[in-house]
Amino acid sequence: MCTTLKNKLPTLCQTLFEAKAAKRITFADIGKKIDKDEVWVAAVFYGQAKPEESDLKKLSVVLDIKENYLTTELGTKTYFPDRGGLFQMPPTDPVIYRFYEILQVYGYPLKAIINEKFGDGIMSAIDFTAKVDKIEKDDHERVKITFDVAHRIATLDAQPSINNGIIVMVTGELLETNAQRFSQAFQLIPEGSTYWVLNDVFRLNYG
Repeated sequence: MCTTLKNKLPTLCQTLFEAKAAKRITFADIGKKIDKDEVWVAAVFYGQAKPEESDLKKLSVVLDIKENYLTTELGTKTYFPDRGGLFQMPPTDPVIYRFYEILQVYGYPLKAIINEKFGDGIMSAIDFTAKVDKIEKDDHERVKITFDVAHRIATLDAQPSINNGIIVMVTGELLETNAQRFSQAFQLIPEGSTYWVLNDVFRLNYG
């Protein structure tokens, strides 16, 4: 891991990476031992996902880290991930840049197809799973990435902002076993022919 990225991670996340390196195990190995998929495990290590206390108990065993330390730092009542902000836009890491390039080229085509199949709305980045597979095709190794996301929007409102920006307000439901209402507001700032997110506020509406 590069020093710049390491410095952006909480101390606990650095501890998780150090324990993983000492064990010489992969995210997939950890996932199998705690009954979670490897992408979710990696997201926890990078401070982008919130584990339950039962997950922390299993992680404690797998990584040989004191359970009390994990529950104190990542406890469900005390820890809330600060999602995003790990890399600049556009990204400079070649692998991450490929995702950026894919969205630059296929973003609107994918959006159009999603709208045709589901109607107006956005995808949930909370009720979301991802899977990475290595496949063989034409005597070459290829990466197969599968995204599984929920989609339901109740309202979406937008209005112009300063410097030709756009403020967007969204309400809807996360499609889980029990649908969870949410609200989200974010500000888009123009840059060339595209936009980037300046502020993003997401709230689950309980009750």
